[in-house]
Amino acid sequence: MSKIIIVSSCSALFFLVSSLTHVLLIDTKLMPKTLLIITAIILVISVLFAIICRNSTPVHIFCLFLNGVALGFAIHTWIIYKGYQLSFIQLLGINGLCLAFLWMVYLITKIPIIEQNPLVIKRVVIILVIVSIVAYIFLIIFVKTTWLSTFGYHMIVQLALMIAVYIHSDDLPQLMKSLLLCSYSVIIVAIIIALIVLGGDFDFDVDLDLGGSSKNKKNRKKNTIS
Repeated sequence: MSKIIIVSSCSALFFLVSSLTHVLLIDTKLMPKTLLIITAIILVISVLFAIICRNSTPVHIFCLFLNGVALGFAIHTWIIYKGYQLSFIQLLGINGLCLAFLWMVYLITKIPIIEQNPLVIKRVVIILVIVSIVAYIFLIIFVKTTWLSTFGYHMIVQLALMIAVYIHSDDLPQLMKSLLLCSYSVIIVAIIIALIVLGGDFDFDVDLDLGGSSKNKKNRKKNTIS
């Protein structure tokens, strides 16, 4: 089975686990701080298992999807903190966009003139990632939807998982180990969300105030689904 098929399949399952985790947490009354603590505990457990059983592929697979659960807790924290209403179907749509990006980059790098030179492949991937990040920044400035920032968090993880496609691996165990290491990008997502929830001063959603006046975060209207 080709590497891209394995990576995209694992990515799809990873985000599915994350989305299902969010759905299962909807009826709970856990506060954001509690959710963040649980997220941290799950990630610590995953790291410990990965270190203790560093040569076990089944454990690597288990830890990979355990990180998916951690992402689900982090995303749920973000959603309830912002007062968003995201359905399971909407989350699946976000996951689909992440997979579409993965395949878009892969198919571009398979263009013969690019594929023939590994150095060109690396540069093309880097350029595509930078362009995507810049485009996303403009989107969150000018477009206000409830799912766009959530999509950004998922893309952080998807960009990391995509690296596994371009890392050399001789067999499936090495590929799964690379995927596991890349999945710890969930830690970055958790830290960003923790800074927002616990700090209150930093906001991943960017507001433009053309009049030059600042608005209190608590008084801003909640984003609505467009």
